[in-house]
Amino acid sequence: MAVATGYGTLFKVGGGESPTDIYVAVAECTNFSGPGLSVDAVETTHTSSTNRARTFIQGLVDGGEVSVDMNFLPNDSTQDDTAGLVSKLLGDTAATNFQMVFSSTVASTWTFAGLVTSFEMTAPIDDRMTASVTIKLSGIPIVS
Repeated sequence: MAVATGYGTLFKVGGGESPTDIYVAVAECTNFSGPGLSVDAVETTHTSSTNRARTFIQGLVDGGEVSVDMNFLPNDSTQDDTAGLVSKLLGDTAATNFQMVFSSTVASTWTFAGLVTSFEMTAPIDDRMTASVTIKLSGIPIVS
């Protein structure tokens, strides 16, 4: 299996037509992290547990969060407060569909629903403006 870089990865936002959503790539993404999948460990220990050892079963799965960094383009339709990521935060909307499409060398797409929980921008006097968005997954991603 070939090792790949993140170059060419796309972060896309769905238009709300689930399940036949039309996805649009968010402009000028620079870095991705997540989702941080995890599962609860539910204790099942009882008074006759073997070797006086605690026992567990899997509980609920948490889809975690996805963070995306980008060059901040205040008037771009994929980032702005009219139809972009900022609008998803301010609009009090239900979960939005998203996709992370990895480069052709990896050929994998992760599709998930989530809520935009933060959008933070920086505007340094001597460097480019950037933004970071965080999405809390609702459910778990579908990998294809």
